[in-house]
Amino acid sequence: MSRRLQVWGAVAGLIGGVAFAAGHVVDFAGGGARAAAMIAGWLNLAGVVALVFAVVSLHEALDDRGGVVAGIGAIAAVVGLTLLVGFFTLRIALAYELIPQEATGAAPMVALSVIANVALPAGLLFLGVELLRSEELPGFVGIAFLLATAAFVISFFGVPIAGTLGAVFLGAGSAGAAPQLWKLRAG
Repeated sequence: MSRRLQVWGAVAGLIGGVAFAAGHVVDFAGGGARAAAMIAGWLNLAGVVALVFAVVSLHEALDDRGGVVAGIGAIAAVVGLTLLVGFFTLRIALAYELIPQEATGAAPMVALSVIANVALPAGLLFLGVELLRSEELPGFVGIAFLLATAAFVISFFGVPIAGTLGAVFLGAGSAGAAPQLWKLRAG
């Protein structure tokens, strides 16, 4: 297990988890206000970039015990988070009025959203199951990832608070894994 990966994974999990959760809370509470959309966009963008590294670190912490299921979960989660980088970049551009509002229905924006919103929950589901079985990480991390999966799936059906809850659960799981990842760096 790479010590640097675990150290930076712990830092990324903490920062990414908090930023992603905060971005979704600001977006939900802001009710569509331009200032809230700008702040939420930057927080979400920083969060998903950091969470990519956190997911890789979590997968590494599972070592060979995670197997194929954890590998598929990590890959799908990284793909979903990477696509969300593009999605939140477009949301920021919309908030700053750099692109027209009509772009929200454009094919690239819809495609980014759909693929990311399928890949991320699928990845969190597989990774969450393997994290539950892990002896290296606290069980609540896997539970938080599974709760995030459920909340993100519910949000597909037009329940806005569910997406915010999913982000909070994902943020809590990622941030909650940080202390243990930090401890694993010595191993």
